[in-house]
Amino acid sequence: MSVPSPGIAYLLIVHSQPNHLKRIIRRLAHPDDHFFVLVDKKQHAAPFQQALSGLKNITILPQTTSIYWVGMGTVEAELALFRAAFHRGPFAHYVLMSGADYPIKPMPYIRQFLLSAGKNFIPVHSRLHPGGEAHFTSRFTRYHFLNNDYLNPRGAYRNHRFFRQVRRLLEKYPIPRRMTRSRTIYHGPTWVSLTHSFVDYVLKTVSRQPNELAFYRHTYCPDEMFLHSLIKESPFATSNYYDFERETDGKNWLGLFYADWHTPDVVLPKTLDTADFNALKESHPHALFARKFDEKASAGLLDRIDEYLLV
Repeated sequence: MSVPSPGIAYLLIVHSQPNHLKRIIRRLAHPDDHFFVLVDKKQHAAPFQQALSGLKNITILPQTTSIYWVGMGTVEAELALFRAAFHRGPFAHYVLMSGADYPIKPMPYIRQFLLSAGKNFIPVHSRLHPGGEAHFTSRFTRYHFLNNDYLNPRGAYRNHRFFRQVRRLLEKYPIPRRMTRSRTIYHGPTWVSLTHSFVDYVLKTVSRQPNELAFYRHTYCPDEMFLHSLIKESPFATSNYYDFERETDGKNWLGLFYADWHTPDVVLPKTLDTADFNALKESHPHALFARKFDEKASAGLLDRIDEYLLV
């Protein structure tokens, strides 16, 4: 008897749109694949549990992580999902997604591509330190206190007079962090897909070298640096799909995820609507998913994707 091929683990970090989450899972469902869902601790889990009731191959993780914009909570959520999926696996690929994503290729196409790829999809766009872009250096050369409702610019108390003043003081008088020239930091988008071997490497690294994770605890947007820096300094560097320093596919710098970072005068990435359908239709063959979607503003586009792209 032959051993079944490992499947795909979809790791979803969500804080809203439970019905859209159900729609994502129904479009990607396959008997060999599994969905791991982590709901932001600040949100009620019941609507998500209700929306997913009756669906198969789903694990909803305990709500242990509060997730704040550009804070450390996203990295903590990633690691919780990696651990849960790794211990249930092995899986051929671990696809990290948000609840604002959606497939733009049919499920059989996605499975065939990922199961035959044998690569990690962690787009590495730039080196931030040493000798990187000065615009980004404040992300890690000063302390940021963002993983809370008080000092995060999008937290629950963002408009409270006292905390606005504290944020202004920290901007004017930043607290410096000690940096070494030997630490190299790279940058790229959050949403990635990893092989089983690299997930094993990540989990062993954070277990054996706690300082590696601790370095990012008071940085700005650590989810755009942690995995990217780790893979570049690892034996898996040559297995990465997009790397600005290597001979890789430079046409698809967002890896598996299409996003619009170019439309002016909107919050980026742009919330996609029916005007974006042709761009999704003509997107790179390796753009398997797109973001970001709002179940109301993107309703017409989602229906067109279902009717024309996922068949």
